[in-house]
Order: sequence, then structure tokens, then C-alpha cells
Amino acid sequence: MPPPLPRRRLLCALALALLASPATAQRASPSSLRREPSTGEVVAHPHFSARGATLSRPPVVAFYYAWYGNPENDGSYRHWNHAALPHWDAAVNAATFGSADPDAEALAAHVRLEPPQRVHAAFYPERGCYSSVDPNALDAQIEEALAAGIDAFAVSWWGRPEHKGAADSQGVNTDQAVFALVAAAERSIRRRSDPTSDDGDRLDGGLGLAGEGGGMRVAFHLEPYPGRTAETVRADLRYLIDRFGASDALLRGGAERGSGPVFFVYDSYLTAAAEWATLLGPRTDGSSGSSGSSVRGTALDGFFVGLWLTRSDAAQIERGGFDGAYTYFASDASSDASDPSRWRGMAEEARSRRLAFVPCVGPGYNDTKVRPWNARATRGREGGRRYARRWRLALDAAPAAVGVTSWNEWGEGTQIEPAAARPGYAAYDVAEDARADEPGWRAAIREEGAGGADPGGGSSSNGRGEAGTLGARADPGLYLDVTRHFARRLASPGFDAGGAGEVPEDGAARGREEL
Repeated sequence: MPPPLPRRRLLCALALALLASPATAQRASPSSLRREPSTGEVVAHPHFSARGATLSRPPVVAFYYAWYGNPENDGSYRHWNHAALPHWDAAVNAATFGSADPDAEALAAHVRLEPPQRVHAAFYPERGCYSSVDPNALDAQIEEALAAGIDAFAVSWWGRPEHKGAADSQGVNTDQAVFALVAAAERSIRRRSDPTSDDGDRLDGGLGLAGEGGGMRVAFHLEPYPGRTAETVRADLRYLIDRFGASDALLRGGAERGSGPVFFVYDSYLTAAAEWATLLGPRTDGSSGSSGSSVRGTALDGFFVGLWLTRSDAAQIERGGFDGAYTYFASDASSDASDPSRWRGMAEEARSRRLAFVPCVGPGYNDTKVRPWNARATRGREGGRRYARRWRLALDAAPAAVGVTSWNEWGEGTQIEPAAARPGYAAYDVAEDARADEPGWRAAIREEGAGGADPGGGSSSNGRGEAGTLGARADPGLYLDVTRHFARRLASPGFDAGGAGEVPEDGAARGREEL
């Protein structure tokens, strides 16, 4: 997700650091009982829910980007030919692009991208340059994600189409693609509940969903379009709930907070807590949701999760009336809160403030195709070790949910969606010591053992995230398998943060045999 210019300036000025939890501290108490210890009976999760199903453990929510297009479905390529983005510092622009204020032509020419041969990412998608409105691509993505233990997609939404500036940096408004994704999620539920279909018994319903009603759920990731205020968000909520509120495919709040849809609010810190509180705080006027009053207890209510960047954000998120806090970033260069060593202490603070804590795990980061000046933020994948390590630390914090950054943000190199082993692009290489046939997905990438992070987007030896290891070590589904391993640990009644590999595996996430 592109960091807007105000965040970069803010982060450069911030000096506050989160308190790291002591190494000797005990594992945090679980945020909820997932199973009744005496009977093994499934207990509903207090923070999140899904209509027609019991959410038996903290959900796994992958951030999903619906801005892709191709000529077959959209008339042209979208995002696969993403232009380079300028820096806010004229000197950096001059050094990178040869101009202090590069125009659109200069940015596009910096790295000439011509899909489908050349795309805007360090990796190349296994399914090619797909469209976010193609029902076949959506159905395939959903089935892959469910088999990997992902319960919900949090879809990037850039606002109502009529709102000025409601589009991403490439001019794409994702509104229509959200309709397509919700429809695909509804199809996934029907495939599992239709008594006349032979598919229901063999399809994975999502590891966190018990009983009837398995299938993908959708949450909304509200993006910071120009001019966003609490009042424009009120109109956004009305728009989304009017169109999707009745759908069984939405991820919803749990018993403790009501059952409205789940909204992740990106860059929530750009709006003052006092202003958010007019929308999300407790109702005091007794009205039914008129302008200027809280949505709580009205048809516009939901479960709202604010972005946690720095130590002071927890207090601001609480004052703003949010229900939870998420960290989002896959690179710890982006914010203090994206450093997983801090998550246990952050989770304890969140619980003390009655906030649901959602740490977000990512496999790595490489956005140098779209931000060629941002190499310092690149984080190598370490053959899967980095992802496994962040998952372990997320589970150690006993989270209310786990976010995955991301399913398909290809431009930032955070995706876990399968990537092809293709010349000129990085491959999903498996660490050398994690290739043996053993349970616990390659022993959680050999317990994140020594090996060191390469500075590129993959684990290739040339350090640039480019290809060169297209042989036996490349595994397109590597990150789906690792996700499923940790999702199973999250669902296990006997889960312990130190017990990597104790949960038996029943095959790889996409039905593949262990190598």
C-alpha cells in the first residue's frame, strides 16, 4: 500500500519508541477461549463473527488489493504497468529521475513496463496479469486462500466513486471490484452449503469456521482519499452498508461489540481522535444516527480497527472510539509498531484499553520498481524464515486476529499469492535447511534458523530480488503452506507459542504433497 506523503514526513519527525517486552515475560493470556477445555466444545470468538458459522478462533485476515486490470476484462492493463512514484524531496527526485519535479512521462519512462512481459514488481504472479473483476480469477484466489487457512480478505476501498479524488495513485477506483469480490465470496459460501452440490464436502471452509457457513468473508480496508473526515466516512459507511450490509459474506464484529461489518481504517491518525469520537464514540444524544452523532447502536455501526504506528497511537485509537488496532506494515522500517519484538507489550496495552490487537505478518518487502528511491525499506524473505518468525511472534502475543500483509500487493513485494519462477523475477525460494520431508511445515522453516536476510526481494544470491534460482528451491506455494501451518496452530486447543511443529499437517495448503 503506498504510504501517503504526510506519513513519511511524520515518521521522520517521530522519536518515540515502543517499549519492548522483557525477554523473560510469560506469554500473554489468550484474548478468548477458543474451545471449552473440559468438553472441547467450540466457543464463539468475542471480537469477530460470521453469519451462518461459528468463528472458533482468532481469524486470519489477508489484505487484498482489487486494483488490477487487463485488456480482456478492463480494456487495458491496470497497476501491472504502475509508473514510478516521485519522492517528496526534490534532491532525491533529481538524483533518481534527473529532475527535481519529474512529470508523468519521466516517471513512466524510468522503468518502462509493458505487461504481460514486464510488470511493476520484483516477483511475477503465477496466474499472470489477472483482472480484479474476473470471476474465474476471484474464485481461484478465494479457494487458494481458504485452503491456506485465511478466513477473510480485507479489500482496499478508495471511497465512493462520486467523491473527488477517490482513487489510488494510478487513478483506479476499486468500488466496482469490491462488488465482484463480495459476489465471489458469496459463491464460495454457496459452494459449501448447497446440498445438491458434490463440492461442499471436499472444499476447505476456512480453518476458523466451524459447522455450516464455511467460505470466504470480506472486511473493508478504508483508504485515505483526499478530504476524508469523520463525516465523509459516515457517508462511506452508509454507502457500503446499503450495498453489502445484508450479505452473509461479510466479516463482522463479535458479541462484545455488536455484529456490524469490520472496517480497517488506514492512516486513521490523519484525523484527530476527537473527530473520530463524534463518529465512533458512545452515543449520548439518544438520536438515531443524524449528522454529528455517533453511529454506535445504529444501522451504520460496525467493528472499527485503527492503524497503530507509534506508542502514543494506542491512546489516540482508544479516544477515537475504535474497537481495535492493527499494525499493517510488512517492513519494520515503516513504523515502530511493525517491529514484531514489540507485539507482546502492544497486545497487553491494547487489552488494558479494551482494544482488539491485530498484528500483521508479512513475508518481506521490495517496492523498488515503483519507489526506486526506497531501497532502505527492502526486507528479504530469507527463504521463508522471516514470515515464519513474524507469525510465531504474532501468535506469542495472543492476538484477537492476525493480519497478513498481503495477499496481493505485488508492487510492494509483500504478497503471499503464488509467484512464478520466471527469468528476470525473484522466486519463492525455500531455505536450504527446510527442504526435508517432515511435519510442521518444514519445521516452521527450520525454526527460523541461521541463514541471514538477503537485501533483495527474494532469497536469490544476487541481492537484487531478481532471478537466478529457478530450479529445485523455487516453490510458488511456499507462503500458502507456511500460512496454513500457523493458522492450524492458532486453531489448536493445545496451542503454545513455543510448540512449533506440534500440530500434525495433512498436506500442503493447495493439496500438494510435501517435497
